[in-house]
Amino acid sequence: MKQIILCCYLLAGSLLAGSLLAGAQDRATDEKQINEQIDAMIADWNRHNFDNITGAIAHLFWSVGAFYPPDGVDRGTNKMGDDHELATLVMIKQNGKWLLTAGHNIVIDEEAAKGNPVNYMPKN
Repeated sequence: MKQIILCCYLLAGSLLAGSLLAGAQDRATDEKQINEQIDAMIADWNRHNFDNITGAIAHLFWSVGAFYPPDGVDRGTNKMGDDHELATLVMIKQNGKWLLTAGHNIVIDEEAAKGNPVNYMPKN
């Protein structure tokens, strides 16, 4: 009886180790594909092409240069950008490809960010 239980534990451990290894390989591939999709979204944004906006959750910390919305014309008071922003992107995997399904972007208040408790956490 003890031998059967031990065999079951060894078999289960072997299966678990194999699935974890496969999961790690899939994770690296998934992260690469997600980063490629984020790069594509940024490139589309810069070209004013929003066909790419179609969702795993990804947080993107980025810097946005100055721009004049909505038509790019400087009207004296409509300058935006030159700041750090945090985008939360919701992505789904369909047919082996990561697609953006929803997103939210917020400008980071630099003064408020100085008090972010994450800055005071131990770095282990």
